[in-house]
Amino acid sequence: MSTEVKEEKWDGQAYWLKAQIVADPDDVTKAVDRLRNDRVKSNELEESHRKANEASKEIENLKKEISKLKGPVDAKQLQKYTTAVNQLSATDWSDKGYALLAVKKYKEAINAYSKALELDPKLINAYNNRGTAYMDLDDQPQAIQDFDSAIKLDPNDGGIYSNRGLAYFSLGNFQQAIRDDDMAINIDSTKGYYYFNRANVHSKLGNHQQAIQDYTTAIELDPKYIGSYIMRGNSYKDSGNFKQAIQDYETALKLNPKEGAIYSNLGLVYEYLGNHQQAIRNYDLAIKLEPKIAIAYSNRGNAYFNTGNVQQAILDFDIAIKLDPKYVEAYNNRGYAYLNSKNYQKAIRDFSTAIKLQPSADTAYVYRGCGYDALGKTQQAARDFDTAIKLSTKDARAYMYRGFYFYNSNDIDNACAHFVKACEFGDCEMINKAKQNGLCY
Repeated sequence: MSTEVKEEKWDGQAYWLKAQIVADPDDVTKAVDRLRNDRVKSNELEESHRKANEASKEIENLKKEISKLKGPVDAKQLQKYTTAVNQLSATDWSDKGYALLAVKKYKEAINAYSKALELDPKLINAYNNRGTAYMDLDDQPQAIQDFDSAIKLDPNDGGIYSNRGLAYFSLGNFQQAIRDDDMAINIDSTKGYYYFNRANVHSKLGNHQQAIQDYTTAIELDPKYIGSYIMRGNSYKDSGNFKQAIQDYETALKLNPKEGAIYSNLGLVYEYLGNHQQAIRNYDLAIKLEPKIAIAYSNRGNAYFNTGNVQQAILDFDIAIKLDPKYVEAYNNRGYAYLNSKNYQKAIRDFSTAIKLQPSADTAYVYRGCGYDALGKTQQAARDFDTAIKLSTKDARAYMYRGFYFYNSNDIDNACAHFVKACEFGDCEMINKAKQNGLCY
């Protein structure tokens, strides 16, 4: 998740801010993709049973042939018999692996698939499913090795390319993920989830129009798959088409009215539209359906904050942090609320926790610096602003507040230089005021 600051002001004494938290689609992607994988694995299980039946028939036929022989068993027949037995045993181990995978016993599933492959090194589904088990354990490199092996055995199975694309996506290798998704689609353009996976990569890269196009194709091919509506709604939201985003979320709710995350997404859109009360109503529904999801409380806290109900906002941030003590954005958001309430010590404490959990959190450094500045701890404030600038050289807020520090120190030249930098990256308010007052030229 990330926090987007919509409006803010800080003059060294008073602070005011509007902020919204935006959900990272990665979590939604993983959740909805798991539903797709369940359907794919059921097809693989049917294929596994078919191969087992073939091996059983082969064994019975060979038994009959061997029983008719009066002399020693022919070596070729014996080899055929041994191969058939191994295939049957391998299929049995593969089925065990599938059952273990279904109940999320990933290490045990990997062991079962490994035994299956010892008996039959050409069992494609065993490589593919063992790869998915490694993915569930976040061992993407090992998963990719298994998908590579499966592709060598069957280069015409789009599902394997799609799975390898997911592994590359998790590693942040988005271009390779797109190449694999392209291969999957070239092999079989009728599978909606291939387009869905590629759309997720485009969404992550900020290519929202390409993402929307792929989500739309996925919906055309599989109109009952809720994930495509949710994710297309996210892309519409991120590209500013809030009306279409609402339509997609509402369609998703028709498919599953008990999915709390969709109400949370609707709340975000209404926040963007400035309809804070409607946002709160949607967050209420999300929390009612999923009372232990920290993001819903944090999002509702932001909505309350934007209505001026800072105390209720803090209560929601408290719950979010209690549910997820490592939730960086919840600490940041509560810190904003404390800063707004001039409770600078508590604000500094929250921003410090956020920094400890995520040392690259430039925003936390910026606003902790504001807290230090409000307490007259100017040197600590300056260090935080400098750190924020080092972490994000295009952070307009860091330059602006560093400029305030120089201004308060009567270093007008440096103040103007930092206000200019802030303007370069999108915030020109202070440099314009300074020019109007004849301080900067």
